[in-house]
Amino acid sequence: MTVKKTTKKKVPAAKNMNEAPIPMHSKLIGIAILLFLVGGSIFWFVGKSKITHSEGAYIKRLEKEGYTIDKEDASFSGFPFSLTATYPSLRVIKDGEKGIGYEIYGDNVEVSTVPWRPTRATITGPLRFSVTAKGSSVLSLRLGRLQLDFSLGKDDEVKIEDWKVFDVDVLRADKSGNVVSVGSLSMKRIEKAEGDLTKVGTELELEKVVFPGKERSDTDVVIDELSLEAHMVTPFKTADSLSEAVQSFNKKFNEDLKKRCQENAQYMPPLQAIMKEIEESKSRCDMEVNIRGGKYGVHLKFDAQVKDAFPQATLAAKLENMDNLLESAVEGGFLTPAISRAVQLGLSSIGDRDDDKDIYNIKILLEDKKCKIQDKVIWEMKEPDWDHLPLPKDYCGRLLEQDKKAGGAPTAASLMSLGM
Repeated sequence: MTVKKTTKKKVPAAKNMNEAPIPMHSKLIGIAILLFLVGGSIFWFVGKSKITHSEGAYIKRLEKEGYTIDKEDASFSGFPFSLTATYPSLRVIKDGEKGIGYEIYGDNVEVSTVPWRPTRATITGPLRFSVTAKGSSVLSLRLGRLQLDFSLGKDDEVKIEDWKVFDVDVLRADKSGNVVSVGSLSMKRIEKAEGDLTKVGTELELEKVVFPGKERSDTDVVIDELSLEAHMVTPFKTADSLSEAVQSFNKKFNEDLKKRCQENAQYMPPLQAIMKEIEESKSRCDMEVNIRGGKYGVHLKFDAQVKDAFPQATLAAKLENMDNLLESAVEGGFLTPAISRAVQLGLSSIGDRDDDKDIYNIKILLEDKKCKIQDKVIWEMKEPDWDHLPLPKDYCGRLLEQDKKAGGAPTAASLMSLGM
């Protein structure tokens, strides 16, 4: 009888877990985490140093502009994933005894940013912001949170690109309650090339705008969305250069206007060359406003340019569910039935109404020296002599009187108040 030998396979000894090879994807993840931690640490300490340095430079610049800063030193936290500077108290004031004054203040104000977006700062309050004119309160706001997108220029100069504010309350003069509350308000600057020209402008958006009723039993008026877009296309390459050009023109025009008034001149400063320059540059501007609350909506679109040395402009309006809105306003006591009927009659006379959708479409045009509503000409203008526009009656007397009170050259505000 033959006995078969059995051979036993050797089982390798179990390896210690610490000696097992690490898979490649785990190594990559570990390296990424390590780099993130190291990068976050570097960001935190560099950011802290940057805030401390920039804060001093910014305070000096504000003080030169007439502001007073009263604050307690910040404490820093959030290491390493965020950088948060907390100010126990912060107060920025500009005296308004002789003009416009500002005040921003808050307690335990936090300014924070994160490594993956270091050019976005979030300021958490609440903050109070007030505007005064000659010592009297003009506007008072309470801000919950402010988000800023910025860039750093030479010498750590901060340039704000976009901002967004959350939980805004416009307070009554006696601080007894809110005039209006806004869920969020944001502003974005536009600056982009369009061929040889540059489009610059501002886009403003508001969400959840609430006008509280006068009494507790009254219904609040709520606007769900409100947006405003205003743009200008010009040969100027940046918004700053455009702003400088406008300010320079305004200053020169005001000085010329004042001189003409002092000399008892008959005509305004010449404008023919300016109109021609605007036309040849192909400059134009446009604005769009959208308001929506529930099923109601108002849409406005405006654009303007110069053609044949004369302004050309178009205003288009679309009003949704306007008749229904007027009826609701009458029922709520905001309008009388007579005013509601007058508004409906006026809209019907100047616009096209879509009866099925309760929409009014209105178009007002200024073209070829004619003013039109829809296709109907309501006013035809003569060819203007831009270099010999007469000064309005008594204009110079009022201008020089305001200039005497102000103690300097006429301002844009004084020109507007005089009907310019």
